[in-house]
Amino acid sequence: MNKRTGVDIIIPVYNALNDLKLCLESIYRHTDLSLDRLLLIDDKSPDQEVCPFLQSIDKEGVVVLFNEQNLGFSGTINRGIEYSDRDVILLNSDTIVTAGWVDKMVTCAYSDRAIGTVTPFSNNATLCSIPNFCQENVVPEGLSIDEYAHLIERCSLRKYPKITVAVGFCMYIKREVVETIGLFDQETFGRGYGEENDFCWRAAQMGYYHVLCDDTYIYHSGSVSFVSEEKRVLNEAHQLILQRRYAKQERENADYVRDNPHQYLRDNVDIYTKLKNGKKNILYVLHLDFRTGAKNNVGGTQFHVKDLVAHMRRDNNVFVLSRDDRKLRLTVYTEQEQFAFYFHIGEPLAFQPFHYGKIAKVFREILVAFSIDLVHVQHILGLSFDVFHVTKELGITLALTLHDFYYVCPSINLLENGHTYCAGTGKDCVECLHQQCGYAKQVSCLPIWREQCRKALASCDVLIAPSESVTRIYSQIYPELEGKIRVIPHGMDVFEKEIVSFREGKSYGFTFLVEHAFDQDYNISGWAYQDDRDASDSEIYVCIEDKEGNFGCYQMRLESRLDVAKTKSSDRYLYSGFHVQIPDGYFASGELKLQLLIRNNGDEFHGEVITVSGYTKREKNRKRIAFVGGLNEAKGSQFAYQMMSQSGNKYDWYIIGGIGDYQLRALEKKNVFKIGWYQRENVCSILRQNQIDLVCILPIWPETFCYTISEAELSGVPILATDIGAIGERLRQEETGWLVDYTSSAKEILQKIDELFADEQGFEAMRDHVEKFQHKTILRMCMDYAKLYETLPSSALNQDSFDAQVIYDAYLRCQAELYSHNEVGDVKLIRRINELESTITAMNESLEYKMARFLNREKMPFKRQIKALIKFGYRVYKKFSK
Repeated sequence: MNKRTGVDIIIPVYNALNDLKLCLESIYRHTDLSLDRLLLIDDKSPDQEVCPFLQSIDKEGVVVLFNEQNLGFSGTINRGIEYSDRDVILLNSDTIVTAGWVDKMVTCAYSDRAIGTVTPFSNNATLCSIPNFCQENVVPEGLSIDEYAHLIERCSLRKYPKITVAVGFCMYIKREVVETIGLFDQETFGRGYGEENDFCWRAAQMGYYHVLCDDTYIYHSGSVSFVSEEKRVLNEAHQLILQRRYAKQERENADYVRDNPHQYLRDNVDIYTKLKNGKKNILYVLHLDFRTGAKNNVGGTQFHVKDLVAHMRRDNNVFVLSRDDRKLRLTVYTEQEQFAFYFHIGEPLAFQPFHYGKIAKVFREILVAFSIDLVHVQHILGLSFDVFHVTKELGITLALTLHDFYYVCPSINLLENGHTYCAGTGKDCVECLHQQCGYAKQVSCLPIWREQCRKALASCDVLIAPSESVTRIYSQIYPELEGKIRVIPHGMDVFEKEIVSFREGKSYGFTFLVEHAFDQDYNISGWAYQDDRDASDSEIYVCIEDKEGNFGCYQMRLESRLDVAKTKSSDRYLYSGFHVQIPDGYFASGELKLQLLIRNNGDEFHGEVITVSGYTKREKNRKRIAFVGGLNEAKGSQFAYQMMSQSGNKYDWYIIGGIGDYQLRALEKKNVFKIGWYQRENVCSILRQNQIDLVCILPIWPETFCYTISEAELSGVPILATDIGAIGERLRQEETGWLVDYTSSAKEILQKIDELFADEQGFEAMRDHVEKFQHKTILRMCMDYAKLYETLPSSALNQDSFDAQVIYDAYLRCQAELYSHNEVGDVKLIRRINELESTITAMNESLEYKMARFLNREKMPFKRQIKALIKFGYRVYKKFSK
């Protein structure tokens, strides 16, 4: 690239010596005065210190001129423009310039020949003010002027958008424009105020336009030389002149101020400003999100990350990246706020890719854009191994938690053919992976898989395991890892939320229907929602009280209700269904009062109290044994089926959680009670209030931690478990239950249960021990992680350049989805637009971007925003429905 020509920087000086000194210091620091020239013109300053100071300046590239009489602002500018034969920058003396300012403004000015003037962002520059449009701002807290300028440059979209008029505090003017339209109107606007509007609108009428240089920030203190009364009189007089001369352009300017069409540039900067708080940026990568409403959001890994985020966001900026169908969702959690981004990556591949260009590109942009200090991978199922490689290429610290055995075998649980534990050394891995994962028998994929995993594991600065058993298994397959794995057990708390009585409270459009109340399995189900609020953001509780004053409150599981969403014509009501099974044996027989309660964003709303009759208490006349958590073959569902089938009526059996085994799901017995999925916030209440005596945890694979053990311990219920993996390790250490061999038969396990209950004294002693057991808390776990993070090497991110448009489009994409779910009533139109997404994104400007452009116009009335969005959506629908 050829070296640019020099520019003359013209600073009119009138008093304000302290401001001038600060301005000059910044110019000397950030300007190449061997190429550019500084013209200081004193307009007969009354301050006796100004003239000697200017005369003392002896610096290359600086010219000092003195007006023999006061010419006013316009006259002084004109003298400087006439003195120069170059492009000029008009600069107020109460400004502070920043790094690369001249180069960036020149680049902007010559991005289009028709550009006449350029104005940078500033804290105090009306149309070009940031962060708040048309306001006097301060530099955001915690940032210096130079830091804020660097932030703006770094994340700039470089749109160079057209504005109606330049702002005179820092105004780049091409020499060509001066030669075409002449100087400033000194005769009319000699004392200032309105002269730049007149100049710009004359230029516009000659075919030039004016732009905002959105990658440059110049601080403007806004100190004035004139008294406020003189300023007011001049403003009013000159405004009348401008209205007479440029009526059409005055209207355009008023429209620009009203609509604020370039607010998106400020919104983009605001994202990065919020994160520039001096805190470490930690990125958690996992396969599925833990958010309410996210697909498959219930699982040990998700619970773990949810707990980490809740605590780590207090002292860090926490980022969570996960796959969401065809998109990657990045959610950012600061201490007080959260916001999200959607990146399109296409349909998930049938098999785990080692390298996938779309994911690698997005991941690289995220790491660089947000200056990630630490990447902590939780799981990469459905992503790609690029997560590891890109992180290390950029010199970022990398941690990995081994939540399962995915990096030993893609079958994850080390069960040969899904039935027999093989410890990763199966006899016929080709046949096993064909059956479990669909790999062709002609491909011996496991050696290739482990070689790729070996590289990924080697790239990590630290590996973390929830238990010692995980370390042993991984070290057996990868001996080089021994000594590199740190054991940090998961923490868990009792999540019960206290709600103490019935309340009459607020209703806020609270609509509900109880469809089933106290059927044979003590279920309550139905739907509930609040008008104009997203149901997925709500927590729904049922409060129950019997005649004797016994009270209970239970959080209900949210379920999808397409019928409600269709009736309301909005997807925001989709997750309005609820279901809960009330513990039996807790209330007396007869009549019950029932009240629904919704919590949403810290507010509580209460429905009317209804009465349910005919409730019959089920007496406890047998020991109660529960299986907790999702049950499938790997987790011992066949043990459960056979034990329930063979035990007759000796015990009452409870299945608390989902059932992934057909035989067990079809089993119907009077002493088998299937409570169904639960929220972990309720599990302690469910176990206690159902008066469970024993929890069975009988997997046939070596779980890496087992949250179910923690749930039973926190509920004070003893455990009977198979002696395998972390389960055996934990029960031996914590002494909260008994172990049986994982190869035992159902008959042998039943015999063990008979023995336990027969030893009443020994069983009660164990129950007493479990009730007193102090489980590791989530806070303690997070403190362990914080200490570990401190010991890891500092990141050395080796690049600062990223595609800001990719990041901002991802932000708008998420915003557009929120708007479509929350504000627009035409669900069919939204669905059709989503189906056309792949076509729309090929357009120069994406649909989401345009939608958000409409909705981000802060000064546009809300109804007008919605009408504009619906009109635009219908236009797109008509265009592509063919």
